[in-house]
Amino acid sequence: AAYQRVPEPARNETMAAREVLSLYRLRRISEANKAAGQFKKTYKTATEWIARFEVEKGRYQLAVRNPKKARQIFGDISKKYPTTEAAADARYYIIRAYRDEGPDKDGNNDPYLNALTTFIKNYPDSPHWANANIELAEFWERNEEYNLSARAYRNAIEKGVSQSEKPDILQKLAKNYGNLNAYDLAINFARQLIREFPQDPLALGARIDIGTIYLPNKGAHAQAIAELRPLLKIVTEESKKANIQYAIAENYFEMADYENALREFLILRYNQKAGPMWIVSAQMKVADAYAAQGKIEQAIHELEAIKRSHGAASMYGIGAEKRIQQIKTQSE
Repeated sequence: AAYQRVPEPARNETMAAREVLSLYRLRRISEANKAAGQFKKTYKTATEWIARFEVEKGRYQLAVRNPKKARQIFGDISKKYPTTEAAADARYYIIRAYRDEGPDKDGNNDPYLNALTTFIKNYPDSPHWANANIELAEFWERNEEYNLSARAYRNAIEKGVSQSEKPDILQKLAKNYGNLNAYDLAINFARQLIREFPQDPLALGARIDIGTIYLPNKGAHAQAIAELRPLLKIVTEESKKANIQYAIAENYFEMADYENALREFLILRYNQKAGPMWIVSAQMKVADAYAAQGKIEQAIHELEAIKRSHGAASMYGIGAEKRIQQIKTQSE
């Protein structure tokens, strides 16, 4: 980016300040420091701008991977210029510094988490507030604290996030609530994603999750089947298609509709495009459906077919033999 100094007569405080900021952002640091010094002499009471120059110094230290120095600069801004808008920015960027420094030798990450939660508590009007909540949500998500994660994601959504970020956040909210067994909330956020971003690739994933995870776990098996069946015509990826086909069959099985379950499992069982894991899983469930109908010989025949195809000593063969013994025991 080009930098051109504004001629002296046309200059005022704002122009002079913007020139200094431009120099910092162009990483012409020695020139920027010199210009900042001159600015301080000329505009002694312009604390907001002076504090903003310090923020840029700290951001430069972050950029050159010197988070400790950056943290010191941001800490000084908060002490020297506590009432400025720049102080709020400094409290945000100090989070970056702690994050880049990483945990201490004992794995303690408390300073980072404290900086993040303190910023969210104290600076709700900051333009960085939504991003800080997303960062906190991701932190809690990594630590499997799904309730805290969901709360932070919701804060971000309510504050306002970019259209490019929103689908991912809605998906994460649905998954967090799914992990909490709060399936109605999971479905609500998944449907919001589908409604607001129908063309986004995540929308298809949300539809699959509703039918394969959220509705079945609620016990809404007929609804899950109705949700999933249209997707068989839309989905092109074989593993996803197999997952949907399996879920349709499994939902019939859970309703004790073994005839329909058998039909749907057999479709998957003879689909050569599905991977071996899906085909064997379908064969195991075909056997279960036969056994549930009292057709023990047919159940065992299906399981023996797994042993022949994959070998009795294979993982699949061992699983099939174990299931044969269970069926025999139950039928005695």
